[in-house]
Amino acid sequence: MTLEKYLAELTKTRTKPSKRPNLNAKPIGSRTKISKKADIQTKTSLEIENETADILAKNGFIVE
Repeated sequence: MTLEKYLAELTKTRTKPSKRPNLNAKPIGSRTKISKKADIQTKTSLEIENETADILAKNGFIVE
């Protein structure tokens, strides 16, 4: 399978946003809390999780 065919198939099945992009949108669920006792890897991972939820919400996805 060529790269073009693969990307075409991927585009057909990928999840699409439920809403229009909105720079003021926020996830509807609560943010993951980060413990002060968490190690650096855990803190970094959870910060990325929260940032990703914000980015997806702003791009029209419903994030809980």
